[in-house]
Amino acid sequence: MQKINFKNLPDTSTPLNASTLNQMQDNIESAIDTVASDIPTVVDSLDGDSTTDAPSVHAVKEQIDSLNVYSENEVIVGSWFGKTLYRKVLHTTLPTTSDGVNTSKDIDISSLNKEIIKIPETLVITNQQQFLPIYYANNAGNSVKTFILGDVLRIYNAVASYSEADCYITLEYTKTTD
Repeated sequence: MQKINFKNLPDTSTPLNASTLNQMQDNIESAIDTVASDIPTVVDSLDGDSTTDAPSVHAVKEQIDSLNVYSENEVIVGSWFGKTLYRKVLHTTLPTTSDGVNTSKDIDISSLNKEIIKIPETLVITNQQQFLPIYYANNAGNSVKTFILGDVLRIYNAVASYSEADCYITLEYTKTTD
């Protein structure tokens, strides 16, 4: 790039002519080429660790959407300390209960080949939807506890009254087979 040091009239050493304008155009094109070589290429992928590629909005959206999948089928949702993290939603119907009667429901989870498991939430559908953590209690003395005993996931209901409520338990886990 060659700098043009323009001078005011009456000095005529830097005339506004084709040669000067062509030099200005060459300088601009050179500057654009220099900057353009630093702009990342947009790719429709999140693969790789390139410093010259930028993921497209579509690729980023797909990745975010894949983390928000809740299904009764096992899905991969990320990693947990370097191991593949799976998510699966279990559906069951809790037994009918009335006030003062404790009930529990056991679900066999031996087929998951689980190593580490976490239960982010439980959803019980009665006359209203209730998102419950692993342990839930209200000030009326009702409580629902979800815990794992070996290969059994147990949902324990103390005192709350409902009739055959649908229950969805979200499990996230790593596998012993990975």
